[in-house]
Amino acid sequence: MKTLYRFAGSASPGPPARYLPMPFCVILFFLGPWLVGPAYGQPIAYHFQGKVLSTHTNESLPGASVQLKGTRQGTTTDAEGAFTLSAADSRVTLRVSFIGYHTLDTLLQLPLTRELLLTLKPDEAMLEEVTVSTGYWESTKRLSTGNISKVTAETIEKQPVSNVLSALIGRMPGVNIRQTTGIPGGSLSLQIRGRNSLRSNGNNPLIVIDGVPFDLESMDQLGGQLYSSGSNPLEGLNPSDIASVEVLKDADATAIYGSRGGNGVILITTKRGTREKIKSEVNLSQGFGRISGKVSLLDTPQYLEMRREAFQNDHAEPQPYDYDINGTWDQNRYTDWQKVLLGGTALTSRGQLSVYGGTGHTNFRISGGVYRETSVFPGDFSYLKKSVQANMNHQSENGKLQLSFSASYLSDLNRQSREDLTRHALILPPNAPALFTPEGTLNWEGTTWQNPLSYIVRKYRAESDYLVSAGTASFQVSPRLKFKTNLGFTTTQITQFTGTPISYYNPAYAVQTGIAQFADGSRRTWLAEPQAEYGFALRDSRFSALVGATFQQNTSHSRSLQGSGYIHDMLLENLQAASVVTVYADNYNVYRTQGFYARLNYNLYERYVLNLTARSDGSSRFGPGKRYARFGAIGAAWIFSEEPWAKGMLAFIDHGKIRASYGITGSDQIGDYGYLETYVATATYNGDKGLAPSRLANPDYAWEINRKMEVALEARLFKGVIDLGASWYGNRSSSQLVGYPLSLVTGFPSIQYNLPATVSNTGLEFELGIQEPGQKKFKWEVRLNLALPRSKLLRYPNLDGSPDANRYEVGKSLNITKKYRYTGLDPEEGIFTFQDIDGGGLRYPNDLQAIKSVEQRFLGGLQHTIVVWGLELEGFWQYVGQSGFNYLYGPFSMAGAYGNQPSEVMGRWQQPGDLSRFPRFSQDRTLGNPAYNQFSNAQSYGDNVIGNTSFLRLKNLSLSYSLPKGRYPKTRLYVQGQNLLTFSRHWALDPEQAFVQNLPSLKTLLLGLQLTL
Repeated sequence: MKTLYRFAGSASPGPPARYLPMPFCVILFFLGPWLVGPAYGQPIAYHFQGKVLSTHTNESLPGASVQLKGTRQGTTTDAEGAFTLSAADSRVTLRVSFIGYHTLDTLLQLPLTRELLLTLKPDEAMLEEVTVSTGYWESTKRLSTGNISKVTAETIEKQPVSNVLSALIGRMPGVNIRQTTGIPGGSLSLQIRGRNSLRSNGNNPLIVIDGVPFDLESMDQLGGQLYSSGSNPLEGLNPSDIASVEVLKDADATAIYGSRGGNGVILITTKRGTREKIKSEVNLSQGFGRISGKVSLLDTPQYLEMRREAFQNDHAEPQPYDYDINGTWDQNRYTDWQKVLLGGTALTSRGQLSVYGGTGHTNFRISGGVYRETSVFPGDFSYLKKSVQANMNHQSENGKLQLSFSASYLSDLNRQSREDLTRHALILPPNAPALFTPEGTLNWEGTTWQNPLSYIVRKYRAESDYLVSAGTASFQVSPRLKFKTNLGFTTTQITQFTGTPISYYNPAYAVQTGIAQFADGSRRTWLAEPQAEYGFALRDSRFSALVGATFQQNTSHSRSLQGSGYIHDMLLENLQAASVVTVYADNYNVYRTQGFYARLNYNLYERYVLNLTARSDGSSRFGPGKRYARFGAIGAAWIFSEEPWAKGMLAFIDHGKIRASYGITGSDQIGDYGYLETYVATATYNGDKGLAPSRLANPDYAWEINRKMEVALEARLFKGVIDLGASWYGNRSSSQLVGYPLSLVTGFPSIQYNLPATVSNTGLEFELGIQEPGQKKFKWEVRLNLALPRSKLLRYPNLDGSPDANRYEVGKSLNITKKYRYTGLDPEEGIFTFQDIDGGGLRYPNDLQAIKSVEQRFLGGLQHTIVVWGLELEGFWQYVGQSGFNYLYGPFSMAGAYGNQPSEVMGRWQQPGDLSRFPRFSQDRTLGNPAYNQFSNAQSYGDNVIGNTSFLRLKNLSLSYSLPKGRYPKTRLYVQGQNLLTFSRHWALDPEQAFVQNLPSLKTLLLGLQLTL
């Protein structure tokens, strides 16, 4: 047995030393022997070895920093916590540090006759410190100069969601995620700190999964109203396999990504193995989902009253085709179509099996999962996902060589309805016929209506396969120099089919034939990133740097076909059975980008931090001479709580930091080959194939430029009881990449162009956390975040003469709409009235004088957690202050015409002198009818369609109980709820969705069991 010198850790100023990156390749080449060699070139006289342990767990601390204080000489501990070091002097001070532990300074008298045993004491404040990553380097939240928000697996796993982005809604300030439909596999809207581009498709953030970029662009070609899984590629990730999601917002955090990070970056990291004995984990759950509420609609007596009054007001009689009112349909029949078409229960089943563990040198994790969700629509619809995730990490015995590999594969099958029945459920008359005949077939009621179930007879199937794989190899040449290479490959494939069978058509019509559409697409991305990292400490200064390069290629292919003339429904999925086959699209694109980057970080006294980042990017989406652009950022932080004067004067502040950043990023989010002339195949006069020009060339457009600035304050008070943060940001995006419109005589609608317009996004973001410190049996925590975003169009030359003249206004938000100014309801005629500027009657666009904002004024979330013994209760409220479109003018027609209405319309105008919000009933939908004309004006151009759509929602509620340890296997029982309560003055199915056209987010309840063996 070895004899040991034991040195116990004690508090020492400042966090542990970190040996991070540096970019001087040429210097390293010429001066490498001096840099890597012993300090100051002195001969090595003494050798000693030791081991670093934790006083808390008595376990080894691999990766701890061991340094001869005052020199550049040091090392890190291996997987067993051991190290070997040499010194030239007989009397040295050894500094040992590790993240989350107090730094230990020990005076040694060399030579030693025994091995050192060094124990570090945990720093409770630092153990609670969040570690954040930019994807290229890691730091603690304490020392970070950038704005990075983080959500961990602990939060994600408490939410019954199939898409990891759904678990982030409301939890990060400045991150706006909206669920646009409640259909399984449906799409999400995602923006980080507002719109930077005038193009609707130019604001997507960069998604990075385990270091590999993942394309967020939809591959859906046939989904229609479904918003299928193909339109939401992140459905290809299993939330149960996610370890953390980090959102990079400001220039300091995103500039290292150059053009790819112009709209922010989302880093998704999958779970890893652990250095412990092999364990297995089983997670099973069953859930139930329903729509959260219904719109109050007219019942049959009210509906018939409305219709009869409408005919009376128009001095008209019901026509033979007015089946709802002329006696053809049963006047006493009532159907609650919301209950029939939307009132089903969506069942959710989830199963997950994980095995993980390892030794000091190698660890692994393998998991497999199955997820299935049905629909609230009538019919046998389902969405099925199957996933496998594997990860392995290995390091050599001396800790210098490190290898890691991860792969995530998911396959999904979407058999949802191709048609969203929400609109049908709202507008169908309450006395419409029954869905089925007594014989059980679809009821057409003598061709008097289009049976809504005929829409779900149309078949739809989408199959998608996703693979994300990443590998990393790094070699520690010396304690200061490390080389690293990241490799990645992703592939996404989707095949889609939709068929319109003969049974879709009313059999009373002429004989029909079936139609089928087929589509397939694939996207592949490969990535290679070599890097060199260098870092050293010089007395109270620490330098770290990084240089590297990025090489990336995306290849995509898509094709869509249609077959028609099918004579039998059983043949629909066979393209050869079609009498006519038409090719609609066959596209092949290649996108390449390369970049070279460098980062320099300087830390003085653990309280002054400076971070410099630079990158040069090249993109194949620009013409020769315009392909390269340079970006960069500077970030700085002052940890004022570490100042000597603050130790006494501001003793209640455990950690206080002021940080600021400024930088320039770019964007190339446009289509491929826009700088070239392109052609499409066409038929000539005599039927032969030919080519026709489809796009004009413009090799002169270049990158969008996004300038970002931020100032922030972060603090922890009263021994960790209060955490708070506040930040102000200002972004300006210029050289907008838009399609410049051309005259029709050119034969082309537009040409790619750099519009000299400037967009500004500014805002304030706040975070507050309060928790009960030092309690093991009881935990209480509240966390709140709030964002106040503002956008503005600062500059747009010749806006009045452009096609955007009626969309934007210089000095106003991008999210405005220009409308007629509503002046009330005419008490004599009972119709809407609007301001006529010149007295010549309402004219578009001359009278568009009302500028209304349709945007979010504030958004955020409030989380409350209570833990008592093994019982944990967590609730999360989402709140949004916004203005949007009033649902009364969405799916509904003019009150009095065919189709149901909200029950509010019964408070309508009925006679001269009435003061009402709703116009008189009318069934005449001809342009000669003033009531219809004004309703059309209101629906399309009136500012009275804009209203307050703010809401407060109990987004998530989680209750779990962990059985006492020792008596049972580690067992956790849990109940989770999603979208349980919504409070809003907007009486739609979902205030988050304009015009109530889509199925709202479902209210979900889930029961689960988690076992760890």
